[in-house]
Amino acid sequence: MQLEMEQGIPRNPFINAGALVVCDMLQGRLSAPRQRMLEVVRGLSGVSDISYDTVVARSEFEHSARNAAIAWLMKSFGNFHHDVTTVLQNYFHYCALKMSCVELARTFVFLANQGKAIHIDEPVVTPMQARQINALMATSGM
Repeated sequence: MQLEMEQGIPRNPFINAGALVVCDMLQGRLSAPRQRMLEVVRGLSGVSDISYDTVVARSEFEHSARNAAIAWLMKSFGNFHHDVTTVLQNYFHYCALKMSCVELARTFVFLANQGKAIHIDEPVVTPMQARQINALMATSGM
């Protein structure tokens, strides 16, 4: 397993291990990461009623053995710093965002528009960051 050979350091934030580390980092930097994620997605999409599908999030958590194992492996290497259960619950909520295809497209149009969202005055990311994110996503099959 590559994650084990690399001392629990995932190389890509767009695969499960990397996404879990990002969620772990958010847990340490934000007082209410789930709420903040909703605020960001709502702001980027321009849709105020986007929410989490709690039934989906709960189901994912109930079947989380593989993701939990990945998180515990990274924690054993010292690369995961917060409560695994809390981070997993947040991760599954992020994965269970309820939105239409149009809302999803509006949320991430900045990646196709040199870092600029359609309805936000300031750039979301720089043009270089948008290119880097797109390149990494392309290597992840997205």
